[in-house]
Amino acid sequence: MIRPYHQVAQAIADWIVKEKMPHRSRLPSSRWLANRFGFTPCVTHRACQDLITRGLLIRDGYKLFVGNASQSPSQSPIEGFVYVVSYLESFNKYVGRILTERAVQHRSLRLSWLRHQKPTSALRRIVAEKPAGIILGLGGAPVQDPCLALETGTIPMVIHAETAPQTPQHSTGQIDLYRGAEKAVRHLYDLGHRHIAHVSYSNSPSLFVTELADGYRTACLKLNLKSSAATIWQMKASLEQEGLRAALLSECKRHPNVTAIFATNPIAVIATQVFRVPEDLSVVAYSGSLIDLMKAPSSLTAVGLRDLFRSNRWGCAELIFRIQAIQSGRLLPPPVHGFFVPDLIVRGSTRALTAKEQNRSAPDARLSPGQSQPDPKASWNKIYPFLKRRKAHRWCHLDLSPLANHSLTRPHGWMGLDPLLHFPPGLHSIHGAPFHVLDETRNSGRAVLTFRSPHTHSAKGTELPARVEIHVGEPVRAVYFLHGCGHAKWLSFAEYIVHFMKGKRVAKIPLVSLGTRSSTVQRPGKLRPNIQDWWPGLEQRDFPHAKYALVSDPANPGEYTRYLYTLEWVNPRPDDEVRHIEVQVDPKAGPALALIAVTALL
Repeated sequence: MIRPYHQVAQAIADWIVKEKMPHRSRLPSSRWLANRFGFTPCVTHRACQDLITRGLLIRDGYKLFVGNASQSPSQSPIEGFVYVVSYLESFNKYVGRILTERAVQHRSLRLSWLRHQKPTSALRRIVAEKPAGIILGLGGAPVQDPCLALETGTIPMVIHAETAPQTPQHSTGQIDLYRGAEKAVRHLYDLGHRHIAHVSYSNSPSLFVTELADGYRTACLKLNLKSSAATIWQMKASLEQEGLRAALLSECKRHPNVTAIFATNPIAVIATQVFRVPEDLSVVAYSGSLIDLMKAPSSLTAVGLRDLFRSNRWGCAELIFRIQAIQSGRLLPPPVHGFFVPDLIVRGSTRALTAKEQNRSAPDARLSPGQSQPDPKASWNKIYPFLKRRKAHRWCHLDLSPLANHSLTRPHGWMGLDPLLHFPPGLHSIHGAPFHVLDETRNSGRAVLTFRSPHTHSAKGTELPARVEIHVGEPVRAVYFLHGCGHAKWLSFAEYIVHFMKGKRVAKIPLVSLGTRSSTVQRPGKLRPNIQDWWPGLEQRDFPHAKYALVSDPANPGEYTRYLYTLEWVNPRPDDEVRHIEVQVDPKAGPALALIAVTALL
């Protein structure tokens, strides 16, 4: 099968020959090439990466140049050889096939689960052979140990794993567990299931088990499935198959309302043997890679990477790019951490509940008798005490239009798959402060400033920022921020830094997200939370200098509910001129920040 990016790569190569472009001559941008050949910028960018790995193109920063046009297709784009190391023979086979297509010399080493539980010694022997680079496929094995083993080396390495901590030295490729869990829960929710359980399979809470459970919990809370978010069954890996069957039956008897489960592959297979699936129980398996998908029964609905070559090709291209940077004497670019969204393969292990079954299994979000829907405007009218003490106000709306990078209303905008609806552009008075929301139709489709995080990576092919500066240029009495938070955990993940004109004085306002008690990853000490996840179902509260604002559908408030937050900073030096406000986030912390508007009180 000839993929589109192969066609574009061939078309670009033919065009270079036809135009007789000399070596090192500059090419137009990839967007221009996309318009020229009639493909999307993403496909064209990947085609350019393919030509770079073959040596036909050279990238210097954001510029593209013609490489050695006389280079033979069989000539390797790098000097030396690449080592492919993995616990899985299939991984070595797939990656070896891709490197062979690139004419890259390579050697393979299959690790043993018995002899290489921690592959440090094997990696040290590999480093002693001085390869040009290493591709390491670990699956569900811990990543931190091999990363430390090569911390002092200069050999570039790309790590493939189900979960990989982001290291400052090596690029990593992993499956986006949060998106996978979200797809599974959303699929069951659309079929009418309101009582779901997540079943994990491990002796100890590994990083993979923790992140998958956290993704499942977050997905349930987004859909207001509070009891489902708390229904997580932990199965011990030390149990034999009969023990796992008995434990699964016991949990189902203890939770008779559960109509569906989201489980790792071994547990899902056992569930199909114990229950009548999907008549008695709907089952969605997390299968991870194509290898696990192939092992699963053909009737099992699963979440996993259908196209394993997609991640492997990315890893090979990334490693060759880093090797070329080192061998050409260029500055080594920072490591790239790729997240691959798994596919939902719907088969015969799930079914839609009938109306009678749905009535018998009451949804979590149902209101009790006499309870009314919350009034969104009531949450907007909670005035900050500092504003109540002043009768006249003079406001200045800080301009975010040059910095905005995401849409609010389009799919895949804001901070995830779902847009922020029912929040029109224009002037809004929230908590006593006027906020000007950008009109994205007049700003190239951009209305919000979203920052980089493990879950928000890029917008229109451009990496999201981790730091920006917002110009002020005059004295202010107070500043009010309107923002939202996603994937919240109880930790300090960002800060607003106010820079004054005189001297080097600054005022720091840390952002500490609340999250859930189970999502606590650090103790912030004296820092107190001042923002919460914007999805319904989580505990929403007002803080001393931060308040929540409810956004809902005016026609049907119960069907659509989201939460934004405002933050107040009162200037202790109101007569000193403020130069700018710096926004700085930790892109590895976890929570995502989106800034909608900033207003200063003069």
